[in-house]
Amino acid sequence: MMAKKVIVIGSGIVGASLAFHLARDGANVTVIEKSASVVGQATRNSWAWLNASAGNPPHYAALRLEALSQWRGLSKVHPNLNPNWCGGLMWDLPAPDLCAYVEMRMASGHDAQILSREEITQHEPNLRDVPDYAVFVNSEGAIDPVSAATGFLDAATSLGAKIKTGLCVETLQLKNQTVSLLYDDGTTDTPDEIILAAGAETNALLNSIDLSLPMTAPAGLLVKTKILEPVLKGLIMASNIHVRQLPQGQLLAGSDFGGADPGESPEHTAETVLGNLRKLLKPRLNIQLDQISIGFRPTPADGLPAIGRIAEIRNLYVAVTHSGITLAPAIGSFAAKEILRGDRHTLLQPFQPDRFYD
Repeated sequence: MMAKKVIVIGSGIVGASLAFHLARDGANVTVIEKSASVVGQATRNSWAWLNASAGNPPHYAALRLEALSQWRGLSKVHPNLNPNWCGGLMWDLPAPDLCAYVEMRMASGHDAQILSREEITQHEPNLRDVPDYAVFVNSEGAIDPVSAATGFLDAATSLGAKIKTGLCVETLQLKNQTVSLLYDDGTTDTPDEIILAAGAETNALLNSIDLSLPMTAPAGLLVKTKILEPVLKGLIMASNIHVRQLPQGQLLAGSDFGGADPGESPEHTAETVLGNLRKLLKPRLNIQLDQISIGFRPTPADGLPAIGRIAEIRNLYVAVTHSGITLAPAIGSFAAKEILRGDRHTLLQPFQPDRFYD
């Protein structure tokens, strides 16, 4: 039996994970990326927090916790798929929401605890703006998003997958409930399966066959500081700033993990973020701006992932989510089995794209 021919559009971390899991499960995989280099724009500009996150409905929290579990086994696949499980302190939500998050984590068998002001100071001694209490989750962490995506892609190519950069899918073409691809070089292709993991550009492709997915792609601004001595042990999610320290020593910060709204003046917004960062940390630190990055976060209209087939088209599968870094392993492993064998995992059931059209 011939292997299924699958084309993944988009080489961000979701597309990269899909490529690896599909290749591992026996598919003939090609990844198409329109830019000259691999790894999509949203992935490159991510804060890259691996977390279950507070305030999510139970079915979404369950998917995120499963994804965190899957991350822990991926270092055996490729060394770049090895997160830093540094833990994180969170006090950016009202007290009832923080308590509910602790209860959810503990009920699902995962760690979380409330730290006092003294315990917070002991854990992160370089904080100046110390809250009265915060949630500490030891098992959350971060990963370099570009390294992680290239790790998935390297693992996929070792299994026979192909990566084509600098090639753009101009439009989709629909005939008899089957989609074909028209490339900017004039060639066409009708693979067994097409996976749209194109992030913010997903709707432009769907529009070419008179479909759409209700979604937004808000901009998120992050600032990176110049290199500092070791300042933070883990991630900090404060009320007006989220920050973590990169392995090279820079601090990576935004108004939250999605980044700040750049507004009319990204430079002014960056200065506001830096000001909040300086208020958070002790004044002896010489925090100076190194660079600004702006990413666009593909987000389905209800804020939850959209993973699955759309409009009963035989060979079209959509994978759009804002939380791509956290969810990539679970989306890749579960979607690969659905695409190749028709087995939809129960954790994906609530996230069918067709929920928007019921």
